[in-house]
This record gives sequence, C-alpha cells and structure tokens, in this order.
Amino acid sequence: MPQRTIVTGKGGVGKTGSGGKGGSVGSNSTLHQNQSYTRDIKTGAGGAGKTKGGHGGDVGSNNKLGSYGQDFSGSNKIETGDGGDGGDGGDAGDYYSGNT
Repeated sequence: MPQRTIVTGKGGVGKTGSGGKGGSVGSNSTLHQNQSYTRDIKTGAGGAGKTKGGHGGDVGSNNKLGSYGQDFSGSNKIETGDGGDGGDGGDAGDYYSGNT
C-alpha cells in the first residue's frame, strides 16, 4: 500500500521569550490515488522557552484523501505537536475527508 508521510520539525529553544513554534502543515493538501494508500501527518513539538513554551505545530484545513471519487480504503493519521512547557499544543484543521 503506498504511503505518504509528512513530519515537521521541532521548535527551537527560546533564550529570552517564548520557545519556537513547531513546524506546521499547510491547508488544502490533497492526495489522489487510484489505489489504497495511507497518509500520516505529524507536526513538530514546540520548544522550551524562558517565559513560555512554544506552540505545537498546526495542521491546516481542508486536507483531503481521495481516489478520484472512489471509495476510500486507506487510512489517515493526523497528530499535532505538543507545546513546550506552558505552551499550547498544535491545532488540527477542519474538513478532513476520506473522499474528494
């Protein structure tokens, strides 16, 4: 089964203020295949900061998996990053769908 994996990087350590934000995955990401497949998305964790931890990575809206209108038979795994100490975890966007 074909697989597409997206993993973004971790936010850096903040020396004076907040830690860096974890990497994000953009909106409107679409994968079309004529066969079964899987797609995993994992965004980066926010880094540690002096005043507040960094925000975990976000996943954009309207991410779709499709097989040109055919029934979807793969899997879709989305995992957003953890925030650094005191920081917010990442947000997953809306409108995830198994068919386009």
